[in-house]
Amino acid sequence: MHHLRRPHARPAAALVAGLILVLAACGGSSSGSDAGGKETTTTKATASTTEEPTTTTTTEPPKADAETVALVETTGFTEADLGEGWKEFAKGEDYEGDSGEEIDECLNPADGELKQLADGAKATGAIFQYADQPLYVRANVAAFPDEAAAKDWIAFITTDDYQECLRADVEEANRPEKGEWTVADGTTDEMRADVGSYGLEDVGLFEGSLDGAVQSQIYLSTYRVGRVVVWVQLDVGAADEAALDTAVQGEADARSTAFERAATAQGIPAPS
Repeated sequence: MHHLRRPHARPAAALVAGLILVLAACGGSSSGSDAGGKETTTTKATASTTEEPTTTTTTEPPKADAETVALVETTGFTEADLGEGWKEFAKGEDYEGDSGEEIDECLNPADGELKQLADGAKATGAIFQYADQPLYVRANVAAFPDEAAAKDWIAFITTDDYQECLRADVEEANRPEKGEWTVADGTTDEMRADVGSYGLEDVGLFEGSLDGAVQSQIYLSTYRVGRVVVWVQLDVGAADEAALDTAVQGEADARSTAFERAATAQGIPAPS
């Protein structure tokens, strides 16, 4: 099983929860697409009895089938998957309902594959923290209609334009009130050595620096198990080395266990 390849530089200090919120923003809300949706009509009476009532028609987003919902749920990480020392830091949520909110057109375009997925076909995972250290992990999951659609989405999120958009979004979303704050892409060729194995489709590293000192490192890894795409985010602050090694191994163990469940649910071999 793939073991995270980390650069030698370590954060000098830790931000509160680091950059852990970025993937929730990238996921967005459900699409509200007409395909498979249900139209509802609401009639509202006006104040005057001489006027005609006004009618508003809204479209409910389509609902994922039970098999897809179960697939998303079984692919997510659990506290038990991660092992001893991990605890839930923040709850995850599925994307039920359409908030009408566009997080960012370059990250989650309205006509993109992710936005068009039905309710229940995608979810933000819970955030887990290891041993009260500045070490956090979460896994976001999306089940596409088929493997071709999953591959199309991966092709989109691995473009240079998308990666720059994501970097800029991370930088702005986590900007502190004081100090010179930057987020740089610290991905190395060595980190990409395992792309193509273990279901790994892409890997990246963003380093957040305040006044020139690295405060937090966020590792973003994209995996595919059949028609399921999983974004795993590991956020590293100034943790001690032993705790970091244990946390990295816990993430690998959780991924292996979760991917076995996802593969079994689809009747396909687990990534190797």
